[in-house]
Amino acid sequence: LRGNEMENNRNVTAVGAVSAFDLKCIAVFSMLIDHIGAFLFPSEVWMRYVGRLAFPIFGFLIVEGLFHTRDQKKYMSRLFAFALISEIPYDLVRYDSPVYMDQQNIFFTLLLALICMYALHMMQDHIWLAGSVLLAVAVLTHYVIKPDYGIEGIAMILCFYIFRNWRIEQFISVAAINLCCFGKIQNAGAIFLGEYSSEPLGDYFAGPNHILPTNGTARFFSPLNVDDFLKKTSIISYSREALEAVHKDIEVFAGREGLTSHANSIKVRFEA
Repeated sequence: LRGNEMENNRNVTAVGAVSAFDLKCIAVFSMLIDHIGAFLFPSEVWMRYVGRLAFPIFGFLIVEGLFHTRDQKKYMSRLFAFALISEIPYDLVRYDSPVYMDQQNIFFTLLLALICMYALHMMQDHIWLAGSVLLAVAVLTHYVIKPDYGIEGIAMILCFYIFRNWRIEQFISVAAINLCCFGKIQNAGAIFLGEYSSEPLGDYFAGPNHILPTNGTARFFSPLNVDDFLKKTSIISYSREALEAVHKDIEVFAGREGLTSHANSIKVRFEA
């Protein structure tokens, strides 16, 4: 939409509709419960379920903001500023580091979605150019920025934008993205399939046991198994020729970690 059409969209207010402020309050409250559950009460899974309301609401509001703001470029600039300001606290809380490049906060997700919508909005007559912007954002999202919710989150927001005037289609498309992208089991200590595969079967008879990772630790731990009771020893044997082919790489690794003695213990073997 452009010109008068955008202005008309700005001035339309549905009678009896939930206001943007109401939606913001619901999203913030939902997000607060989610964060409390994630960091203080990880065993209370219901708090995380409540928190899942926040992102779709924020995504919907970002779309409406694009249509109602008087300066779309300033709108994107403000969102970019919030993304930068939020990044250090986000990294400190989640990864105990002021800079963590493998995942960025949710404001970057909203910003990238906003850039995609702006491209679609301004380049309606140049669909290939708009497509190039979307492809560039997808590559940035997957390989460089890696924000919360990733490409799937951006796709959800774009569904709100594309089907803005068709609420049923909007609901169906967002539901489909949720089922396809966010409904997958990503981490589990044990999975019981079918009505005849109840938990006691795995606990006592089928082979596994009931000592399983809980409270979200299945992300990095496996169930207790026989390997946990085995003592293992690594045996390393390199010839001079084999070590000579890789010794410089080992010295670089040790040097990057600040372990000069480790580096020198390799280097000295090849000094004349």
